[in-house]
Amino acid sequence: MGVGTILKAKRIVIMAYGMKKAEIVKKTVEGEMSTDVPATFLQTHGDVTFVMDENAAKDLTRFETPWIVGDCEWTKDLKRKAVVWLSQKLNKPILKLADRDYNDNGMSEILGEGGAYEVNIKMFNHFQHTITGWPGANEMRMTPIVLKELIQIRKELSFLVHIQTMTGSLWEVLFCAW
Repeated sequence: MGVGTILKAKRIVIMAYGMKKAEIVKKTVEGEMSTDVPATFLQTHGDVTFVMDENAAKDLTRFETPWIVGDCEWTKDLKRKAVVWLSQKLNKPILKLADRDYNDNGMSEILGEGGAYEVNIKMFNHFQHTITGWPGANEMRMTPIVLKELIQIRKELSFLVHIQTMTGSLWEVLFCAW
């Protein structure tokens, strides 16, 4: 059965389950139409339903970066993820992000009354307190690195740190201290 035959159907239901399907689901739902991924032509059909689990949907924009697609519920974890994403996207340290950066990237809702300054300080402090001197912080708990010990008074100091998130995955985040 070819794509042309499938597209003649009144209704199409596509099911995908598991992390191994995440890449093809993203290409099918959000990608450009291409003969390399024939399922992308389903985007032209008027009645297609995609049924998938969270693992298969994990790479879709509405799950990976929901603030880009529209309104979202800003939990603490989602705010952290969004600020790190913004920092990496703009190649700016968290403390250098401005109101305009948030506004231009669909994240104005998290600014609140204090603006970017307050959000940046809260996020920086959160991540700073997760830094330890021991890789992975598993075997031996060391005291958090004190920012004051890392600051060089005469020049701005930028450093790359690995931060262990609450889920245990490592993110590289560029911090800038002055």
